[in-house]
Amino acid sequence: MLTLPWGAPADQPALVIGPDVPDLIAVDPYGRAVVSAIIWRSGLTVRYFQALAGDDFGHTLWYGAWDETDAVNANDVIWHTAVAGATSGSAPFKFNITEQFGSFKGTGHVATYEFDKTSDVNVYGGFNVFTSTTNALFGEPTFDYTPMARGIRNAVSLTSNSAVVGTTETAVLTTPYPFDFTPGRAYAVYVAGRFNCTAVSYVTTRVRKNTAAGAIVCDIGAFYSPTVGPILPMDGRFVVGNFTGFPITLALAQTIVCTGANTAVHVGNSTRPRSIEIHDVGTTDYFPNAIPL
Repeated sequence: MLTLPWGAPADQPALVIGPDVPDLIAVDPYGRAVVSAIIWRSGLTVRYFQALAGDDFGHTLWYGAWDETDAVNANDVIWHTAVAGATSGSAPFKFNITEQFGSFKGTGHVATYEFDKTSDVNVYGGFNVFTSTTNALFGEPTFDYTPMARGIRNAVSLTSNSAVVGTTETAVLTTPYPFDFTPGRAYAVYVAGRFNCTAVSYVTTRVRKNTAAGAIVCDIGAFYSPTVGPILPMDGRFVVGNFTGFPITLALAQTIVCTGANTAVHVGNSTRPRSIEIHDVGTTDYFPNAIPL
């Protein structure tokens, strides 16, 4: 370990270079050993550093700081911008950019931006954003200052028909359970399928919470069969929102029910599966009239 100026006391400004890094920064946030570091001592209690960490699969160059008066363990270190990647060859590689914002003592917020590519040169991975929830100010990934939709979150599809349904409302599709609807998020729900009847009649379809006996989320409507036997579309879309301050865990069940002395089936096959899809479409701020869950 080289200290410049040589012999400078610990409470005096100095530049410290070498492989003998302090325990506080001996391991980086990815769990890899820090092999060398440069530490700037300002003469105060704050220490600033540049550290190189790595293993056979990649390397990371970190910038950060800690406060001597507060630091107790590695959680008290602020780790700033990092760029990480594999060395070379056919192994999968990722490039990560990590930022931590905020103050010392673990009260900051960490965001990681990950560029991921598989080992197959013809298959490209994605761009992922991971954020902590320590600080709500930074908890929402945005693009051009607009909250980002998070895509499909839950789905179910079947290529076979439902059981025959009469005048008792019956669930014909149910999303996987449990599923957490995040506070402050809006979700587009798509139902797709077809039906046929044994008589000229209406078939009503709804989406309810959990089961056919659950509270109605959306009354999609009554679909009319003008003749006996044709296979007719039964599709719908609506938006729900979690306007509470806590996750809402439930399944969504699509039901059908016939009017009069009639029966119907919800039709699905390999070329036209019947399905429910739930897509995160943004924050409830953009969908103030979404159906509350």
